[in-house]
Amino acid sequence: MRMPGYMGSAWRGGFGRALRRAVCVTGLSTCPGCPFEASCVYPYLFETAPGGEGGILAGYDRVPNPFVLAPPWDGGRVVPEGGEAGLRLTLIGRAVEHAGFARQAVVEAGLRGLGPDRGALDLASVEPLTPPPIGPCPDRIEIALASPLRLVEAGRLVGPAALRPRHLLLALLRRVSTLAERHGAPPLELDYRALKARTEAAEFAETDLRWVEWARYSGRQHALLQMGGLLGALSLPLAGIEPFWPFLALAPWVHVGKGATMGLGAMRVAAA
Repeated sequence: MRMPGYMGSAWRGGFGRALRRAVCVTGLSTCPGCPFEASCVYPYLFETAPGGEGGILAGYDRVPNPFVLAPPWDGGRVVPEGGEAGLRLTLIGRAVEHAGFARQAVVEAGLRGLGPDRGALDLASVEPLTPPPIGPCPDRIEIALASPLRLVEAGRLVGPAALRPRHLLLALLRRVSTLAERHGAPPLELDYRALKARTEAAEFAETDLRWVEWARYSGRQHALLQMGGLLGALSLPLAGIEPFWPFLALAPWVHVGKGATMGLGAMRVAAA
């Protein structure tokens, strides 16, 4: 089977369809208005609504889904019959309670076929992983962007020359804090204004970035969508931005930026 470009979008679409088939009892075309919306696994995992009132999610129509599906970013390849393809599924916060549904949805998505050849994949093995404890804050970290990073400022994607630590740090702060507010127990208590002020003076020690383009097909919009982003390496001193270390340590698990649930914005983070 051909696996052209990046398979994160295909996995995400197949996962959502399989999950809906597994848990929906009404057959309605959309979740809003369904009498079971508040208790159904599908909208909670795949079309997460803010839930409750107030908090940092006030005014949001949708908030981050509590999962990441991350196949390797390998630029496309052909998997021979009997070959293997890897996928990491991360469940965040209370989504772990629905691990059985999520695992089965991945299996069903593979069996129904993915990619232009609709090649079928059966589950060969599962390796459970748990994030390690977050250690002391290092002086400097090395960041490898392992799949395209798509950050937006003033309605425009941030390019290689424009990227500053504040773009990355504030995006991580938003993502982790909104995930915690909706899916954690309890939500984080943070001084967002003070944290934002700390990012203004931060600078990368070194950058080696490039822009890559790829496209995905949107079944909902019936169109090819350009999904370009940043790849490369960053070296970031943490002096003055030490409170962001826990967010940076979580980044390899939760990803960051647009398209995070389909595996974009993957980062490897290591103490220098």
